[in-house]
Amino acid sequence: MAGFVDPATFRRGLAEAETRTARIEIGGEARGTGFLVAPEFILTNWHVVKNGVCGAVARFDRSTISGGRSVAFAENWDVAHSPHDSEANEQCPDGPPEGTWDFALVRLAEPVGAQAIGPDPADGAADRRGYYRLDWGYYEFKPAEPLLIVGHPEGGPIQLSYASPAGARTTIAGNRVRYDTNTAPGSSGSPVFNGDFRIIALHHAWGMGAGPGLFNQGVPVFGIGKALREGLSGSPELTKLGLT
Repeated sequence: MAGFVDPATFRRGLAEAETRTARIEIGGEARGTGFLVAPEFILTNWHVVKNGVCGAVARFDRSTISGGRSVAFAENWDVAHSPHDSEANEQCPDGPPEGTWDFALVRLAEPVGAQAIGPDPADGAADRRGYYRLDWGYYEFKPAEPLLIVGHPEGGPIQLSYASPAGARTTIAGNRVRYDTNTAPGSSGSPVFNGDFRIIALHHAWGMGAGPGLFNQGVPVFGIGKALREGLSGSPELTKLGLT
């Protein structure tokens, strides 16, 4: 059984996800999704940004009634990243080995997470946007639990998808998690939440398994945390991310 969720927790979690998740646009085209993990840092997939970020922005608050607010990437935008593996390794039952986590930690030109929600970042009467202080500890995925994804599928307005149960199962190597929650192109870089709105994975791709049907696949947050600790050892960015 998938269990229950407190309605207040769900409302709060969804409201935070709506304001802390952004559409990644490069050269005026939607390329994926990202979410705030510090006032000026967003987390997305490396494959979303690896081919260049000329004119790149993170567009927050993009909905069916609002065009949202765009925040440019900083000049020194690439704080840390890890590549993805070959398609064959990503889709096989073993999954890829350690070292290919397909994430990019991106620095924005403004500390949008500390600013006001809405078109005026200096609006003293508006609520602050906030950002996620991720729990980087190990997480045991359970097939019966619900998993929710908030992102920009097909480059459109922000959307919520969910599956309960989501059939979460890790690859044999343990470095990817597969689930039945729906996604589409543009969902890459979306946060994957459990029923308590803890971010437990970074959505990465879809694939075709050895048996019938498709699966969606994410990168476990604890693996990204391990890679960041190694790659940013001694850096002040680790403190901002809650990794010290």
